[in-house]
Amino acid sequence: MREKLLATLLVCASTAITLLLLEAGVRIFESEYGWGNFREQKITLFRSAYPAAHDAELGWIPKPGTRGNQNIWRTQVSILDYGIRANGADGKLPSPAGPPPILAVGDSFTFGDQVSDAESWPAWLQQLSSHPVLNGGVFSYGIDQSYLRAKQLVERFHPKILIFGFIAEDIDRCRLSERNAVAKPYFTLENDRLALHNTPVPPPPERSSATTWKDVLGHSYLAHKVMMKAFKSYWLQGDWWRDTPAHEQGDAVACKVLQALEQFSAARGVRLYLLMQYKRDDIHEARVLDQYRRLRACLQPGTAVIDLQAGLAAEQQRDADGYKSLFKGHMTAQGNRWVAEQVWRVVSKDVGH
Repeated sequence: MREKLLATLLVCASTAITLLLLEAGVRIFESEYGWGNFREQKITLFRSAYPAAHDAELGWIPKPGTRGNQNIWRTQVSILDYGIRANGADGKLPSPAGPPPILAVGDSFTFGDQVSDAESWPAWLQQLSSHPVLNGGVFSYGIDQSYLRAKQLVERFHPKILIFGFIAEDIDRCRLSERNAVAKPYFTLENDRLALHNTPVPPPPERSSATTWKDVLGHSYLAHKVMMKAFKSYWLQGDWWRDTPAHEQGDAVACKVLQALEQFSAARGVRLYLLMQYKRDDIHEARVLDQYRRLRACLQPGTAVIDLQAGLAAEQQRDADGYKSLFKGHMTAQGNRWVAEQVWRVVSKDVGH
């Protein structure tokens, strides 16, 4: 009996040591040394390591007062008043007494997911232009939310130039009433006019205080990686990936939203530029190019469009490995600098005039 107990204890101890060594190994390999709940960081936008705060008009914005690298990207993220991302170490909004700023709005490609404050394309644009640039980008936004955000920030900061960035996915997000398990405002078309719904946006539900085995195991990076690979839906209970469509008119709504943006910008005397961005493998994707083609057909002839497709295709043709270095899911610091250079070539004529 004693021998059996000893053998059982040895097996348990050996298993525990093996698991601890595997845990240490995978953390060292991926440079992950935190003790957070890795599963919880994936459940919803608000429970994740994204620096998000609820907003009754927009759904969410970057959380003002955020500062540091304790986020999902482990990069330096500093959020100023009104959810504006800082462009570097100074961490200040431009003075109202100074020149009218350039305002950039859009999704995570504008916000600068995966890079530090000074490495987003709005930050690079400020360096290139020596002109104040406001980074009003917000992760996970659709064209509909970016439009509402642009209206808010234009009224507050009175920019001379508005750069409205998006990727093709942002068109599809116009269908959604819920993105990443978080409620958002959305538009429908009623008699060919935009009708806004789901505002004020309800706050996220309170988190249950009950502790489950998933909450405990979620602190193991090894367990999290294995479950995400083998049983993702069960592990997350579908929450993070829950996008709830309200309708299937994403393209038509996006078209109307951009037309409304054109009218709003003209009425406020703001020079509008639409910035069409791309994921790494989208520049030759027929569906993406077709979506952008249809969207351009909605616009007024005088609306300025900065379409990065041709420039990115040329970079890929010139240097395939160099092209890949512009991306790491989102744009890298090098990629964002390249974007800022393309933008500056076009908008420079309107700065200082």
